[in-house]
Amino acid sequence: SEEEYILLGTFSRADAARIVTQTQPLGRIVREESGQGVSLSLFAPAGADIDALLEQSWELGARDAFVVRQ
Repeated sequence: SEEEYILLGTFSRADAARIVTQTQPLGRIVREESGQGVSLSLFAPAGADIDALLEQSWELGARDAFVVRQ
């Protein structure tokens, strides 16, 4: 089965901390730090509506978030 998750984007440390705080209730957040900043992904709970979570992510400040299907 394909896995879906939301790539929230790459942020400065300060912005990433804020985005994590706001989006944490939506699912499991994975952080990856690099030279470009902090990359955040959101893994939805089983059975969650990923498109609804994407819209919530946009509203919470992750304006460039998109769904990754692999």
